[in-house]
Amino acid sequence: MTIDFISAENGGIRLYDTDAKKTFWSDSVDGLADILRNRGIGGVAHSSSMDFAAEDGFANDDGAWVLFRHALEGWRAWENAWPDEDTDREKFDAWIKACPVPILKVEVHVRLPDEDDD
Repeated sequence: MTIDFISAENGGIRLYDTDAKKTFWSDSVDGLADILRNRGIGGVAHSSSMDFAAEDGFANDDGAWVLFRHALEGWRAWENAWPDEDTDREKFDAWIKACPVPILKVEVHVRLPDEDDD
């Protein structure tokens, strides 16, 4: 049971565990890193929405990939900091909040539709 598919959605990223038939969504680096920590990640395919993220609530087309890359970096840093599987959620949350790694502080701009947009 691992994340094996991703797509941009509403200014965030939807992660799919197709084996378990579950999806997860977050628009923050720490939220995505937490999902990756809990579910794991395998070979990941992606929707074209990741390449055209401006159509799915991001400020530009690169926004979804930037957010996902930062989440991967956060997840990898966590894996290196606590390689044991018994680390609990409180320790992970405290580490994310205290982590000096600048990549965990990313600003994501969401483009809301104008009233004239259909």
